[in-house]
Amino acid sequence: MDGDSRGWMILLAAGLTEVVWATAMGLSDGFREVGWTLVTALFLTVSTWLLSRALDHGLPVGGAYATWVGIGALGTVAVSSLIGMEHLSAGSLLFVLMVAVGVIGLQATGRGHGGVREQ
Repeated sequence: MDGDSRGWMILLAAGLTEVVWATAMGLSDGFREVGWTLVTALFLTVSTWLLSRALDHGLPVGGAYATWVGIGALGTVAVSSLIGMEHLSAGSLLFVLMVAVGVIGLQATGRGHGGVREQ
């Protein structure tokens, strides 16, 4: 696996761990639930560390950050809806999909190969 592919795989993992910490934060009851607070802190740390590792593989910071946030936002909305933390209306689904379109558009119009910064 080349450096670019490795960077994107690490970024995907960073986004998925963001879903975990964001969902755990919602379950922490304002950080009053110690277990969920610890899960939040752990996965927030891991997610941020993974984002930094993805950047080390040459991904541009703006595009990588937008993708990380997009994965986290879409995943958190999906998970929180599936476990009953929030209701996903047709309108909110439309706007969440607009986030996805924005991230995809940013990547599609990025510099270099697949939005990866040129070395």
